[in-house]
Amino acid sequence: MTVFYKAPLDQLSTFAYPEWPGDATITHIGDLDGQRYFHVDAGMVLPVSPVAGFQPVELTDTLADQLRLVAPELSRRLIVNLNGQRAARLASIKKAAGAAIVAGITHNALGAVHSYPTTATDQANMTGLIAESLLPSAGDEYKFWCADSSGAWARRVHTKAQIQAVGKAFSAHVKAQQQRYENLISEIALATTQEQLNAVAW
Repeated sequence: MTVFYKAPLDQLSTFAYPEWPGDATITHIGDLDGQRYFHVDAGMVLPVSPVAGFQPVELTDTLADQLRLVAPELSRRLIVNLNGQRAARLASIKKAAGAAIVAGITHNALGAVHSYPTTATDQANMTGLIAESLLPSAGDEYKFWCADSSGAWARRVHTKAQIQAVGKAFSAHVKAQQQRYENLISEIALATTQEQLNAVAW
């Protein structure tokens, strides 16, 4: 974690850095609009000085971009642009959501719990069977791939009520993953620090 501080330049002319215990370091990032910006290692509170009044700084995307223009090259890597981090986190969450949707479900429509695949093809096949089961002339036998507790896969016969029950479970599963994805997108958009972004996980 990187903590940022600022101090007015006109208060630094006679300022000497105080000593403090521990291995934390303070680094001058750059000067901007009459303020000198520093970063401090995680867990270290910058000492209060009677000469220079250090203040914590919330590193917004705008400030990060401005500081990049004045910061030494060595220090630029310490300034996190949350826009780029948001894009990476969104890509990661989107991938996880897709994987969750096709991970499959379990259901006991056949009396015992069976595992059902939920790939895009399986979802399309299930939609077709549900549509067929709703026709006035629909029969009462519908085969669909599933695995029993021993892991044996087969196209097992389901009644109309059974296939509809599994179909509802399919739909509920997909909607739940989509809702979770939507919620995490909102969390990413609201994050203002690297730590908040890191906390957004599938």
